[in-house]
Amino acid sequence: MGQGSGRVFSLVNLKPEGRRGVRVPSSVLFAVKLSAAGGFSSFQRFCNSQASGRRHFCTYNRQFEELKRMSLPDEEITKLHRVRKTCFEMLRDRGYEVEDSEIDMTRKEFIDKHNGTIRREDLTFLKSKPDNSDQIYVFFPDDLKIGVKIIKTYVIRMEHENIRRAIIVVRHGLTPSAKACQAEIAGRFQVEVFQEAELLVNIRYHYLVPEHVPLTKDEKKALLDKFTVKEAQLPRILNTDPIARYYGLRRGQVVKILRPIETGTKFIKWVFI
Repeated sequence: MGQGSGRVFSLVNLKPEGRRGVRVPSSVLFAVKLSAAGGFSSFQRFCNSQASGRRHFCTYNRQFEELKRMSLPDEEITKLHRVRKTCFEMLRDRGYEVEDSEIDMTRKEFIDKHNGTIRREDLTFLKSKPDNSDQIYVFFPDDLKIGVKIIKTYVIRMEHENIRRAIIVVRHGLTPSAKACQAEIAGRFQVEVFQEAELLVNIRYHYLVPEHVPLTKDEKKALLDKFTVKEAQLPRILNTDPIARYYGLRRGQVVKILRPIETGTKFIKWVFI
């Protein structure tokens, strides 16, 4: 054996305690004995395999830590499960096609659907009306505070896919500049913003909230002709009203409100947005 391998061979008699009480790892002892028995090439192959194993372990460990970092705490998962369910219910009430399985999905099914690692941005979805006349995106940004950059990213995506409506579900609202951007694009894109806290419970199912039925343009015209009134003469509610926001109503629309009364019938009222 050469000089280098001779130095390796001279270490064969090392004991686990090593010199001066320093413990030598068992893998090192094995490598030294292997080099003595099979020469330097065996020792080199062993070292290469050990290095490869360490690399694979480090890669796996980094991936595992990244998954842990991306995954949300249990209380956040529970909250997002409820928020997403309300979003599906809201879109169905607006006339979009939503499957029963999406609304009835349990928390466990929700977790399994995302392989146990849930990130907000993965919850984004697109829904259409039956005749595909209208499509809407629901975005769940990861960022804590939503700025202009995120709004523009979503608008570019919508423009590319020729979609004019979107809902952004946020945790803490928009920055002032993002609100200005939202107002600026309002003529071309209808971008609504809901905070997660607003969607934890579906307000439409609250016992104090009467049934609301948005009228189509034809139904609105027929109503005004029937009572020979102008839309400005109808009672008004703001487009910031929680129910108006729930249905995505815009200025100029009319809503029929049906409120139960003691006789068992319903009191009907029409309001103008």
